[in-house]
Amino acid sequence: MGSGERRSEINRVTERIIACIFEILTFVLICVYLLLTMGFDSYRRLSAANLLRKIFAAAGLTATLLLPVRLEAQIQYGAQQVAMLPPYCKYTLLFRDNVPGGNNPAEIERWTKIMGSTFRNMHHYCWGMMATNRAKFFSHTRQERMRHYFDSIGEFDYVIQRVPPDFPLLPEIFTMKGENLIQLGRGPLGILELQRAIELKPNYWPPYAAMSDYYKEIGDLAKAREWLERGLSVTPDVKALRLRMAEIDGAKDKRKNTPQRPEKPSAPQSPAEKSAAQPDSQPAEPPPPAER
Repeated sequence: MGSGERRSEINRVTERIIACIFEILTFVLICVYLLLTMGFDSYRRLSAANLLRKIFAAAGLTATLLLPVRLEAQIQYGAQQVAMLPPYCKYTLLFRDNVPGGNNPAEIERWTKIMGSTFRNMHHYCWGMMATNRAKFFSHTRQERMRHYFDSIGEFDYVIQRVPPDFPLLPEIFTMKGENLIQLGRGPLGILELQRAIELKPNYWPPYAAMSDYYKEIGDLAKAREWLERGLSVTPDVKALRLRMAEIDGAKDKRKNTPQRPEKPSAPQSPAEKSAAQPDSQPAEPPPPAER
């Protein structure tokens, strides 16, 4: 077994151990929660349905409290995935302790000066980008892809709630969150995030492209073209927007030039059908009486 295979096997075993510990902690905390919120004698008077409801409520609360711990423990800082992130990520908290070369005091100080105190929270944004890349490029099933997109939203929200409104990367974070919400099937919420990005930085073109892609996907070409026009009005030289506009115009021209199917000729009508189809016509005059 090579070193890479051995490392993968160790990672799999570690994940299983973490999962088991998580489940044990969940069970213990559920029991503690139930015992603290109700006395021993109270359970004797509970019906089975009410007891199950309380257990599920306690399980949900416990999972919510422990989920960040579990996600953080399961994060793997593979070289390929780290290389797909912006260069500052390796110097953020936790990344610097797991990525070779990340614990560089000079670089940490430089990025802290650039981003200010917000830099101490940016490892969450880097985790969100890593989850997004896993969803796009490393997932083998739809369920796995959706789980990574879902994980990314919480990481983006963590940063959004803690950065000042003039933080330079905020439009980028809103855009990525909006795109991932669309991938999760929550298009209207994703559109709101993309609009927030445009409000903060009108000349930032990626949210215009994402809005156009969404409307094109649902078949609203007029709306897709409208957002491209808005984007090109403030960033006229962006090739990505121009290519999208050409695709939409090509699709419209193709539909316009598609020959229409000729209508199928109707069967000839009988005299009775013709007269029935003309109820307002005047009755024929009777013939004159014959001369005697």
